[in-house]
Amino acid sequence: MIEPWSGAPYHPRDWQFYALPKIIEQIKQGKKPIVSATMGSGKSVLIAELIWVALQKLKENKCIIVAAPRQHLVEQLAETISIRVGAENVGRYYAHEKVLGLPVIVCCYASLGKLWRYLDKDCSLFVGDEVHGTESEVFKIAFERLCPACAVGFTATPFRSNENETLSLWDSVAYRYTTEDALRDK
Repeated sequence: MIEPWSGAPYHPRDWQFYALPKIIEQIKQGKKPIVSATMGSGKSVLIAELIWVALQKLKENKCIIVAAPRQHLVEQLAETISIRVGAENVGRYYAHEKVLGLPVIVCCYASLGKLWRYLDKDCSLFVGDEVHGTESEVFKIAFERLCPACAVGFTATPFRSNENETLSLWDSVAYRYTTEDALRDK
C-alpha cells in the first residue's frame, strides 16, 4: 500500500495533507480537477508528492508531464520534484535543456507544442501549474495530442471573470486553500 508523505523530505502542511486524497479521488472518478491554493502556500510540494504517488503505479513506456508557464517555474518545479523522486527520474524540456526518456518531464508552456512530437512514451498524468493560463490554442492542441490518461491543474486564480479565460480543460475543483485559510493558519 502506498503511504503518501512516507519518507518525504518535508512535513506536509495540513492543507496539503488533506488535499492529496481529494485530488486522487477525483482522478479516479475520471475528472480533471483543479487545486486552487493561494500564492506561496506550497503548491510545488503538493505537486511533487502527487508525482511521487503516481510514480509508484507508473507502468513502463508511460510518463508524467508537468507544465509551467515560465522557465524559472520549470526550474523550480523540477528541483522540488527531484528532491522527492530523485533527479535521475526528472527530465526538463524547455529552452535551456531538452532531456526526454525519463519518467517525469517538466516543460514550459511554450515548449509543450513541440514536446508531444518527440515524446516516446504515453502520458499517464499531466500536471499543469498556473493553469489559469491554459486557454491558448497552442496549449489546448498540445494537451489534446498528449492525450493524458489523467490531468490535474494548480492555480491561485481558477475563477475567471472573462468568459474567454474559462478553464475549459479542467472540470472540477478538488480542493480550495484561500488567502483567508493561509492567514488563519499563519
